[in-house]
Amino acid sequence: MFYVYEHTRLDTGAIFYVGKGSNARCNETHNRNRYWNNIVKKSNGFSIRKVAEGISEELAFLVEMERIDQLKRIGVKLANLTDGGEGGSNPSEETRRKMSEARSGNKNPRFNINSRRQKAARKEFVPKSVMSANMKKNHWSKTGVYVQPKGIKRSEQDILKMKEAHEKMPLKECPHCGHKAKPWLVTRWHNDNCKLKESTKMSKEKSPQIVTIDNVEYNANDFNEQEVMYLNHLMDLDRKIGSTQFQLQQLMVGKDAFLTMLKAELAKPKEVEVLN
Repeated sequence: MFYVYEHTRLDTGAIFYVGKGSNARCNETHNRNRYWNNIVKKSNGFSIRKVAEGISEELAFLVEMERIDQLKRIGVKLANLTDGGEGGSNPSEETRRKMSEARSGNKNPRFNINSRRQKAARKEFVPKSVMSANMKKNHWSKTGVYVQPKGIKRSEQDILKMKEAHEKMPLKECPHCGHKAKPWLVTRWHNDNCKLKESTKMSKEKSPQIVTIDNVEYNANDFNEQEVMYLNHLMDLDRKIGSTQFQLQQLMVGKDAFLTMLKAELAKPKEVEVLN
């Protein structure tokens, strides 16, 4: 049999996780996502409350999905990565084999310390002098004056040619603020990094919101206040109708489950008392 449980913070008592499980799953701390771990670490632990117990796995999935939906609708932030109703309690043999191979140090080098050490030992040793020589490149100072790196000798003619090419390099303009500078400066401080970029501002022209009523399309942006109010009521009612249909499905599944248990109980042979 399965159950649906909630985890609450110890510091505030707020619900932060809803899950479905069996046996001692609600007490376990392994196989949790990083959001769950961060919340538990900040609140110095968690407490458990069971929402439903002794139910089938199918009904437990439905209760879990409904509880997550209820909490999200009232603005509760949960550590659940999905809306519930996922995962099985009995993995197949193929799934069990793959899980075993993934955790086996002999088959997976990621869990084998000796394999990592051998891989590191196979790397080619590079002397520090070679690394230092590779890192010595030509640089220009922030003032635009060429600085010759140590260990590299260039003729005066080569330096003059490089300086002339640097001065003739065309400037690039930022599309957001219009500032002109060398290409690498514009790339570093402007373009997508420009402070005047209007990426977060909404467009002045609103995109049309098409609403279809009796096969006729209307633009909701052109509605007056009264029409917008009626439209909001319709959208809210559609949402409530969907939620009611979901609850009805839950009730029907619960009814069928109790009816099945009642039939099984009635089918059991009953002892007949014999009167002497």
